[in-house]
Amino acid sequence: MYDMITAETRIRYDEKNKNMVYEFGIAGHAGSDVKGKDIVCAAVSIIEHMFVNWCLTSPHIRLEENIEVDGAAYVRLRVVNAPEFFEIRRFVETGLLEVAKEYPEYVSFVSMIGK
Repeated sequence: MYDMITAETRIRYDEKNKNMVYEFGIAGHAGSDVKGKDIVCAAVSIIEHMFVNWCLTSPHIRLEENIEVDGAAYVRLRVVNAPEFFEIRRFVETGLLEVAKEYPEYVSFVSMIGK
């Protein structure tokens, strides 16, 4: 049984391929209410789903992995000449940060740059 959501993002430059690699992972359940009524889990889930759906519509984003298993999601993508990506990244990370600030007992969020 989980009692906290952990969310992490990481962005790095792939020197070999000359593009950005972005990873986004969430794991756990907030446990702020019963399944189906947990608004904290719902908030994090909608941010993740919105992000993946946006990536699927962008011609400059190549989704390399999109794995969802009970209580966990992992996304890895390549960004090729997509300046709009940085806006959606800021939106996603700001949303996760705000949920973590509002519900620190249920969500932790870390954003990393580099390896």
